Amino acid sequence: MSLDETRTATQSLHPIDAAPRPGVLLIDHPDPRFVGTARVIGSGESVVLGRGSEALIPGVFVDSRISRRHATLTSRGNTLTLTDHDSRNGTLVGGVPVESCQLSDGDIITLGPVLLMVRWMKTDRVVPPRGGLVGISAALAEALALVDRVARRPVTVLVVGEPGVGKELIAQELHRRSARPGALVAVNSAGIADGVVSSELFGHTRGAFSGATGPRSGLVESARGGTLFLDEIGDASPLMQASLLRLLQQREYRPVGADRAIKADVRFVAATNRRMVEAVSAGEFRSDLYSRLSRCVILLPPLRERPEDILPLARHFAARFANRPVGLSHSLALVLLRHDWPGNVRGLEGIIERIALENEDCTVLPEPPWLADALSLQGGTPAVAAPAAPKSTGRPSVEALAAVLRRHRGNVSSVAAELGVGRNTLYRWMRGYELSLASFRDADSR
Repeated sequence: MSLDETRTATQSLHPIDAAPRPGVLLIDHPDPRFVGTARVIGSGESVVLGRGSEALIPGVFVDSRISRRHATLTSRGNTLTLTDHDSRNGTLVGGVPVESCQLSDGDIITLGPVLLMVRWMKTDRVVPPRGGLVGISAALAEALALVDRVARRPVTVLVVGEPGVGKELIAQELHRRSARPGALVAVNSAGIADGVVSSELFGHTRGAFSGATGPRSGLVESARGGTLFLDEIGDASPLMQASLLRLLQQREYRPVGADRAIKADVRFVAATNRRMVEAVSAGEFRSDLYSRLSRCVILLPPLRERPEDILPLARHFAARFANRPVGLSHSLALVLLRHDWPGNVRGLEGIIERIALENEDCTVLPEPPWLADALSLQGGTPAVAAPAAPKSTGRPSVEALAAVLRRHRGNVSSVAAELGVGRNTLYRWMRGYELSLASFRDADSR
């Protein structure tokens, strides 16, 4: 049985329409074929993770750095708990070693070279992405499923998402799957001056105006038999909006200077990063045009809301720039996962391109020394801030406890609050590890 067949057979344990349940999604692995494997964990179920375990699918946990009985995931009600079984190399959550902790949506679990992300999921089936739309998130899968449903229908589609999320890639996929023989023609709706809107969109005849020395086809004619992609539609001028409304209503246009209208054999796809309902309410966008554009809306969430797509995208870009498959070091992967990516996919692409160009002979990209500064210039949450220890349901490792003590400079109240335990429990743990508060307080004064 092939890997894809095994994945399909294994990932069919839970119904698609079930309520979201806690589970884990494999986001990084030495063998990239395993990335995207998911497992929903039913209430009352315990799943053992360890070398040779088939908790996800066979072959995932084979590395010698993973103990045979490494850790257990236990679901109770709507909570998910991770327990380490004194594994040789430890179990990390958010980069912090733990003995036992309650997990939250988005937490990153490290077992040897394997990274798992905790996600609340409706199904453990993952729809494989296509073309340039790379990722393993449910949000991307839902967007692509909607593309499949409407691609061959003449309905107008509005793609909504922040700058850099890949709205034009959705338009390209819609066009590709539509099987229309014409071209995909992109229009910057905000970049056409009012004085030339009609000529740019609809073309003109010879002598239609001063300087029209010959006939010229407009953008609508260029897209005949294909797709007209109206990018940045939310920023279109009032005149541009009026011109597009007539085009969408009548499905015909008249070149400047022409006597008769021409049938518009075009499929329309628009894209915006604006909140269109608010723009309509504020009188900044025509409600009748919005009604025409929003017959089908495809939402593409920002990268910070689908962090499971970060590493697949990073590997995709690294392979493209290196012209061969390239891996990511563990430290680089964790830094990328901790960043908010306000520039979305476009921002991630720029960072990976620079790293790949500087390490063109490497098979695994390292974390470069300039990465923290580069990501801080992008804005968002600092990417390399020390991760907080998860709320513990058991004693943390000595390394994890020391890290929290060091971060709070030996302040007992602050450490106890972060770990979610009482002061007496904290003192008992410190005695067991022979840790002295004075050493952490003194370290700050030296």
